[in-house]
Amino acid sequence: METHTQPPQNTSTEHRPPKRIAGRKTPANAPVLPPMAIKPLPETTVTAILDRWPPEMSLDEYMIHVQKIIAMAAMEQEVEYLCGARYTHGGPSNNRYQRYGFNPGAIRIRSEWVRMQIPRVQDTQLQQAKQLESYQRLRQLCSQQKTRIVKMVFGGLSQRNYKQATQECAESFGLSASTVSRIFKEHTVEILHDFEQRDLSQQRYVVVMMDATKIRNKHIMIGVGITESGTKTVLGFTELHTENAQAIERLLERMIRRGLHYDQGLLFVVDGAKGIHSAITTVFGDYGYIQRYTQHKRENIKGYLRNDKKSSVVERQLNRVYLGEHSYDEAKQELKDIEEQLKKDGYTEAANSLREGMEETLTLHLLKATTELRPHLRTTNIMESLNSIVKERYRKIRRWTSSEHCHRWIGLGLIEAEEKMQTIPLTEDLNQLQKALREQVSQRMNIHLS
Repeated sequence: METHTQPPQNTSTEHRPPKRIAGRKTPANAPVLPPMAIKPLPETTVTAILDRWPPEMSLDEYMIHVQKIIAMAAMEQEVEYLCGARYTHGGPSNNRYQRYGFNPGAIRIRSEWVRMQIPRVQDTQLQQAKQLESYQRLRQLCSQQKTRIVKMVFGGLSQRNYKQATQECAESFGLSASTVSRIFKEHTVEILHDFEQRDLSQQRYVVVMMDATKIRNKHIMIGVGITESGTKTVLGFTELHTENAQAIERLLERMIRRGLHYDQGLLFVVDGAKGIHSAITTVFGDYGYIQRYTQHKRENIKGYLRNDKKSSVVERQLNRVYLGEHSYDEAKQELKDIEEQLKKDGYTEAANSLREGMEETLTLHLLKATTELRPHLRTTNIMESLNSIVKERYRKIRRWTSSEHCHRWIGLGLIEAEEKMQTIPLTEDLNQLQKALREQVSQRMNIHLS
């Protein structure tokens, strides 16, 4: 079976329709045909096709042959719909469309071009060839093939640049590099739209982790949700010029519009940026609880300690508080004791850093989160793992040409990263956390009512 990687060119001069007469328009009384319904192949035809499978031909070769037969049947069906049955006069279009022989052409079967003779139809009123819709469809790529193109180009970005990736993909599909680039852009626009419109109402999220990262010349804020069953989902992302509250508020509001439940409370795990804190408070009010990344807090405090020995001592003290089995009150008192000792030793800036946002570093204690769950939520490991996958994919890219370019590709990277994120195997612990959030929200509401 002859196949080709590039679409064959039609060089034949036979059966060419007359040139279109300039300025001629379709007459007002021209017959308009109703939409054509595709008829299934008769069972006898299918049986005949199977009975004719030559023993010397492989199944793969025969399937190409069969697809050519089906393609020809589809085109002949459209010709008969336009022109009527052979050797009859008038037809559905009242002789407007007439058979006009055949021309060599090619259709797509899988990812290759296959030559075959294509029926021609002449529009006698417009004096030009009538394009067969079935033929145009047979030459198009299906959605699965477009998805394969996106995956091939995207998969090659970490090892080569975009131009090289599209060229290799073009050679595999028998397309020009510009066509591959156009398909990649169009299909990634659709993928990004679906990604940003995903329904969040089907899951109950307990934790939302948020962190900003720089990917080439863009700052991106990403939100990841953790469900009661421990599943992690990318809830959304937005581009930031700075970590300003307005952009983050819009991101959170989009999550709510997509169905994010928060009536039983949500725990937000974030860094100490004021913009994030302000946005969460504005959008979620009493339903939003904030837990600082204690890893960030610990490193900030150590940065003010000049003495290596003192730095190690304070690090051990903080880890004992943040990871130990202290109650909320016990942990808070111990942090105050550490603060006082830092002041006595002359580390005023370190003491001030510890005091700033102290209560938000103990929200997990307030909610009585288990010591097994805390390590998963006190650091940025989950976010850093996700960010590293995205950054690795785009390490060959020097800069984004536009926000639209950035958003499409970041969306693809996050979809890939999401598939690789592991579940937190602490369902019972997360359920206890959800129950504690629900109780805290109820207490807040009762305080407001009283």
